[in-house]
Amino acid sequence: MRAASACFGFEDKGVALISLSDKLWDGGKACGSRYFLNCKRGNNDCTEHVGSTAGIVAMVVDNCGDCGGAAMLLSEEVFIGLGKLEVGTVLVSYQRSI
Repeated sequence: MRAASACFGFEDKGVALISLSDKLWDGGKACGSRYFLNCKRGNNDCTEHVGSTAGIVAMVVDNCGDCGGAAMLLSEEVFIGLGKLEVGTVLVSYQRSI
């Protein structure tokens, strides 16, 4: 069973999802916005396609407080598209999309 999100409750928004830190969350104004994410070049923890224009667009569905010191938390599907899951963390560049 899927957990409820702060933005959409139990409404299914797919699998390309992220939770933002308080700084990016902006009191909930970020709900539903999208971010273009790409693994930072030169990072050995990136998947093979990274470093090109390939990346992932993910939707903001929740807030993760301080996110354990990160800017955001990625759904497993987003993480796998950017980096090696067994590593547990990946350095990404991100830009808010329209």
